[in-house]
Amino acid sequence: HDGLLALERDPELSPIFEKIKQGGAEVALQLYQNEELMQKLSKKMFDNSSNKLTGLYAQSPKLDVLDLARMVFQMEETLVLRATLDAIRTLPFAVTLADPSIEDCPLIGCSEAFEELSGYEQSEVLGRNCRFLNKGTLEAAARQGIHSSMQSGTEFIGVLLNVKKHGQRFFNLLRLTTMFVGGKNLMIGIQ
Repeated sequence: HDGLLALERDPELSPIFEKIKQGGAEVALQLYQNEELMQKLSKKMFDNSSNKLTGLYAQSPKLDVLDLARMVFQMEETLVLRATLDAIRTLPFAVTLADPSIEDCPLIGCSEAFEELSGYEQSEVLGRNCRFLNKGTLEAAARQGIHSSMQSGTEFIGVLLNVKKHGQRFFNLLRLTTMFVGGKNLMIGIQ
């Protein structure tokens, strides 16, 4: 990880890493196809003077070829997840994305249409379990169905009585399913 962080801080390469972080997978793919840029990056990573990697083998005990491969894979997973979250934002219908690998399965993304439907801004829902929408009105059968869906990776479809930010109740036809993104299973809710 230290090697990647050093590259991100490199004055010549830091603007490139910033473009990738801001532009997501599309920008990363465009930059990846830039042969001159890839040669520059390779030279930085395998430069004898850096004493990190030399040729095709590692001299530093902190970083070897397997560590480098893991870092690249993690970067790609992060870019795929970022691209997914960016794509979900602009969908014309209400969508939420939650991460069941994190305690209490918090929301990690939502569409702008979800914000309109619920009255909550994305910043207000990220990190929260979506049960805040039912304010204790969720029926036991629906709760069990959602829980079973999350545990088994199966789909749940049901009508839930939810409450908007300003207190107005609404019926939410929810389709909840598992989606594999960036190396992990996520729960996608379509309202």
